[in-house]
Amino acid sequence: MTLAVDPIDLTGFTTLIHRAAQGFGSALTFLARHTSVDCAATATTWGLAHDDHTRQVRAARDSLTRFGALLDASHRELDETARWYRSVALREAQELDAAYPGAHRRSLPRQHPSGNTTFQDVCDATAHLEPSPFPPHRRESGFLPAGRAVRTPFDMDVLGTVAHWLTGDWRGYLACADAWDCLGNFCDAAAKNIRHGNDVLGLTWRGNAADAAWRHFERLATTLESAGDTFHSLREHYAGITETVFAFAALVRSAVADICSRPTESAIAEYRELVNHYENVLVEVATAVGTGGSLTQFMADDLRNFPTSAHPSAHAPEEATT
Repeated sequence: MTLAVDPIDLTGFTTLIHRAAQGFGSALTFLARHTSVDCAATATTWGLAHDDHTRQVRAARDSLTRFGALLDASHRELDETARWYRSVALREAQELDAAYPGAHRRSLPRQHPSGNTTFQDVCDATAHLEPSPFPPHRRESGFLPAGRAVRTPFDMDVLGTVAHWLTGDWRGYLACADAWDCLGNFCDAAAKNIRHGNDVLGLTWRGNAADAAWRHFERLATTLESAGDTFHSLREHYAGITETVFAFAALVRSAVADICSRPTESAIAEYRELVNHYENVLVEVATAVGTGGSLTQFMADDLRNFPTSAHPSAHAPEEATT
């Protein structure tokens, strides 16, 4: 394959890759600032969700760090390549390129860049690293207001017990959904910039080494798009979990308040219906948080045991009527 190269264009692409590497430094700063949530150590459900969140943040930090390091290494390699092409005669460069590993591969069908043919970014990736004040998935939900107790006829604070299960920084957890969305958009934009620059460079850099470099940056752009999809999936995951928890808390609060307004005999019957109903709801909560059947059983048993644990003769009114 005949070598064609313009060291000036190589330098232009090098600058683009350097900007992309710096962008990942900004992404790491954004991750640290906007994915922090407070831990509630006594809340069973929250503790499990928080542990999962900690793992997600650690994995995101590792991925962003690797992307940044890879781009930084690519920037240095391109810079050295551009300097080398300036320092040697064309014939020497052609001979080396002909002996490049993989020289017998079929040449690549290059894509002509759409839009401009400069090495300017087609979009500002770091502009996405700014949380929206009104993300579409965030809802103002009345979740377990402090100081409010709703009691059963057996003087058991059901809402307080639910709060014990669930209390945590759920609004902060929900805000993280927006942060994941921002990081997903950032990765998508970074991939577009790299792919555009790669296509522009392909107009003037041809040869075996050029094909190897093109494949490298094309794979990198594709991997960044996959990372963006993962971050967007996390957004949906976090928003879905929080809305499930909010909905469960609201349902319990409403149902218990209604029960407490009834006579004792009626309340007992309705309380048992509440337990049976919320065993099914608890399955949804436990599934969303990713805890499985053990947490479901734990919560359901606590609900079922409220009458007997709160009052030794809890079933007496019912037995007197049968």
